[in-house]
Amino acid sequence: MTLADDDLITLKDASPLPPVVLLVVKGGEPMERKLHARFAADRLHGEWFILSKKMRNFLRARLCPVGRASLKAAETVFHAYCRKELGL
Repeated sequence: MTLADDDLITLKDASPLPPVVLLVVKGGEPMERKLHARFAADRLHGEWFILSKKMRNFLRARLCPVGRASLKAAETVFHAYCRKELGL
């Protein structure tokens, strides 16, 4: 998605957890459409996607070590939330 400040605020309001920007990709709306098509099977709703193996591999191939650490930290926070709030 093309991430403007308003978009980030909307994402924050739509999630019980703070969103984490892991990767910025050049290409604007044409690239956004390509990525939405590529990960269509992983779409939950709107801009929300399952962190599938395919998505994780895509991210890891493009992230620097700091980005990979951010991904791991975000997954840890998410799993803790699921255990505490959802009993999973």
